[in-house]
Amino acid sequence: MLFRPLGTDEIPISDRGNQPNTKDHFGIVPSMDFFLRVENSERRSHFFHSAQPGEIVLGELNSKTVSGLYFQLLCLEGGRSLYLEDLGLNAYCPISQMIPAIDPNNPNRIFSPGDLVRLEILSVKPELEKIVVGMKGNALTLEMKHSAQLGLVFEQDFPLPYKTAAFERKSKVTKTYEELLDECLGFHNPNSVTCLASAMGILNNRNTLMTGLRGVFPENEKGTTLRRVQNGRWAHGSVAEGIRHFKSGNLTEAFQCLNKALSIDGENVEGLVARGAL
Repeated sequence: MLFRPLGTDEIPISDRGNQPNTKDHFGIVPSMDFFLRVENSERRSHFFHSAQPGEIVLGELNSKTVSGLYFQLLCLEGGRSLYLEDLGLNAYCPISQMIPAIDPNNPNRIFSPGDLVRLEILSVKPELEKIVVGMKGNALTLEMKHSAQLGLVFEQDFPLPYKTAAFERKSKVTKTYEELLDECLGFHNPNSVTCLASAMGILNNRNTLMTGLRGVFPENEKGTTLRRVQNGRWAHGSVAEGIRHFKSGNLTEAFQCLNKALSIDGENVEGLVARGAL
């Protein structure tokens, strides 16, 4: 359901602005890949083959050169949420794709090793395990440019799934998906289903992968009407059988057939008339 094409009356997630980054609205846990017992080499390979230009990553600045910056990727943000910190993924940002490091507390700040930065993926070469990133929003849609502020960020700007995963990695106790979910206050919020359905754009009652089922059905195609028609046909068959028994003099069998017809369709006129004649 989450990956089906959106209908004309549905709004993409990127158009709705940022969802509240709080555990009060719904249960927030690390992405499912965090719980899978999969070798890091396989996870790395999957990321390189699935990452697309325009996706947003958060990274930590490792080093600077005259040609650009080198980052360690920490997590994937936006439509997909992936924990990347333990995979040792590095990305390169050419100097032509950099923007100033905007820090309200330090107007003269420049990028330094250890800085946290939100980046866009510009290109991926799986065979070389090479990722090029940028900060200018060249690969982002117009909507994403408004909702995702690229450049210098701070720890409080990181998504909660990443924070939870990072905390659990440092913890000595390994918890299951169910245990972490049960600890979330938002998971026990009775409005969490409505909140998530709204965030995913599947709040209406016409969500299906079958495009022909997303419209408004005519009255004669609805279940109640079809059931009434079907019951009427079944009842008519029992009435016809009862009349045959009546003509043959088998009154008991005729009475049983007519009762069966009326139990299927209590408003069947032929059944009511025929039984009244017995």
